[in-house]
Amino acid sequence: MQIIIDTSHIKKTFGDLPKEIEIEILIEMKEQLTQIQRLARINHRHITRTTMLNQSIQTEIHGQTGEVGFDPSIADYGKYVHEGHGTWAPDRFIDQAVEQREPEIISGFERAINKGISKVTSI
Repeated sequence: MQIIIDTSHIKKTFGDLPKEIEIEILIEMKEQLTQIQRLARINHRHITRTTMLNQSIQTEIHGQTGEVGFDPSIADYGKYVHEGHGTWAPDRFIDQAVEQREPEIISGFERAINKGISKVTSI
């Protein structure tokens, strides 16, 4: 399971962006991924004795795409807790973290773009 924030559509819509805007978008992406990760670690129903599930919830950024997902080398059962398996009911805590933060995600990217525009226009 992974949640992906893909900002490449901004570039497709507006063409090449000034570096100042791209930097602000990247900073905001890192912040939003970190907040989703934090909420997911807090909100899962799995009773943990080792904190391995929490530690396995990782963020990664590749160019204009950021992800929140599980590192199976830390806890290979993360995807089963999230998606469910057999009689184990799903606990979609990453999805819930995204849904809970959706207004902040949207407003955060709006702020980042506006901040980048301000930097460009003040040069």
